Amino acid sequence: MLEKAKMIMKHNNIFTKSVKQFQKIFICFSALILTVSVYSQTSIPPKGKLKTIEYSSANCIAIGYIHKNQFVEGFPVNFFDKQTQDTIISGKYYTEGITAYIDGIWKQKTILGGLPTRTEGIFKITNSNNGYGLTTKYKEATPLQIEIKDIFVYHGFHNIYPAVLKKQNNNTYLLTIDYYGTQRSWIVEKEHINKYGWLAIEDFAYYIPNVTMKFEDGSVFAGQTENTKSEDGLIDYHFKEGRFTYTTGHYDELELIKLSDGNYKYKVAYSDRNKNNIFAQMEIIVDKLLVEKYGYWAINDYLNNTPDVKYIYKSGDIFIGKQNNTIDTSNNSIAHQLTTGKLVYATGEVFEGDLSGEWYLGAPVSGTMTFTDGSVEKGNWLAKFSLTQEEKNRIQEEKSITEKRRVHETYLKKSYENALDEADEFLKNNDLRNAKIAYSSAIKLRPQNPTFGTWREESIKKSIELKEKNIIRKQKREEEMISKYGDYWGKLIADEEYKIGMTKEMVSENIGDVIKYYTISTSTYGRKSIETWRFDLDKCYWYTITNGVYVDESKKYQILELARIESKLPNFLVFTDGKLTTVEM
Repeated sequence: MLEKAKMIMKHNNIFTKSVKQFQKIFICFSALILTVSVYSQTSIPPKGKLKTIEYSSANCIAIGYIHKNQFVEGFPVNFFDKQTQDTIISGKYYTEGITAYIDGIWKQKTILGGLPTRTEGIFKITNSNNGYGLTTKYKEATPLQIEIKDIFVYHGFHNIYPAVLKKQNNNTYLLTIDYYGTQRSWIVEKEHINKYGWLAIEDFAYYIPNVTMKFEDGSVFAGQTENTKSEDGLIDYHFKEGRFTYTTGHYDELELIKLSDGNYKYKVAYSDRNKNNIFAQMEIIVDKLLVEKYGYWAINDYLNNTPDVKYIYKSGDIFIGKQNNTIDTSNNSIAHQLTTGKLVYATGEVFEGDLSGEWYLGAPVSGTMTFTDGSVEKGNWLAKFSLTQEEKNRIQEEKSITEKRRVHETYLKKSYENALDEADEFLKNNDLRNAKIAYSSAIKLRPQNPTFGTWREESIKKSIELKEKNIIRKQKREEEMISKYGDYWGKLIADEEYKIGMTKEMVSENIGDVIKYYTISTSTYGRKSIETWRFDLDKCYWYTITNGVYVDESKKYQILELARIESKLPNFLVFTDGKLTTVEM
């Protein structure tokens, strides 16, 4: 058989290599195929032989195992081009009914440039007059007809750029093209193949809108493109909606996605590579009219015409509101200033107001702050009382609004308690005016949960009210005494003072019923009448217990003497001719 094959090859001047070499290659290839073929047989049929067939009317030669003038199923068959000596198609041969298939590799060349392509898959193949199966009769064969049934992987070209079409599952294929340093890929559905054909690489790349592009710097675009063809037959891609992913720069992702209402969402994911950036994400809803007017990815135009924005901070805080946008024409950059809206802190607090307004110690205060406990503060709640510079610095250092409030509350409680202490001290010194000022300051400083509760406030309030009542009572008494005794003596009596020259009536205005407290004795000295009042503890005791006031008898003298001193009752008085001449407190 080998000698006959050599004669055929010599006669046709086709092969420069011997059939023996082809057979060696074929046998090695066969051994490899046998290990993976689903159609493999355990052994060659008893009478099956490896043969080479040179078809007279077809420009090809076949090598395969033949039995009873048929190629043996489950074993490799190779077809070679007579002129180029290149493999046309090779692989495992099998049939389904009268249809023949090869599970293997089909090699072709592109029309443009004649670049070699290779398709791995399952192919319907025939060289028979009736269009079915393969004939081994070299005189009756027709030109080889190959039709793709399925593709595992295709290695070809888009224009002159490498292209690969690889099967993903029963319904989808992945097309990848290395194009101008960019790897572009499309998901090719069965519907695309039914419409354009199995190897319609140019049509897939042009008509399938969804594409993934991987650039040399590592960035990726996944989305839709609008395509046009250039004069040289290549495709120019214009980005529509989709997502850019970056491995360098200030952004991780840029996304422009069409919404169900026809508008678009533009979203930015900021990168941690920019250490100075405080934001994690930004979103705006772009009106479809802006996209129609400015085109896709006209970001500055979108921002300049879209005041409503959503920012997510790296801290987890979220701002939803408005921003002012200013374009720097010198470098076409745009600066943003957040204005009115809602800032929801990661810790639960909510600020509603103007972020472009006043800030104090790192917190916005031109609006309303609602805390997690439901309490609400309007305006500059951090400036309710005077802070030292050290305290201000401490609050300023805190990034969290919760911690600012906690530190602020600590200082607030301290100032609140200090104000109550001052009020107490002023009351002890009968400085009612300053006591009221300190008490009022404490009320303004009262924290949400005072350390001492409110009992201290109530105690101080009652003391102030009592002193105010005493002042009013004293004023009325002073007016009454002045009306009765004149300005000089009236003021002295109202002040509970005992001055030489006072009458017994004047003295009795403060003492009351003298006989209840004093032992009275009278005498004469010359022509003068002398009357002596001496404070009597026994009289005072009996009067006290008679009125239902308990006094410990064992300590009655100390108690009553103390009561006398506190009530400013004199211990001893002498009247001469009705006027006070001696007083002993």
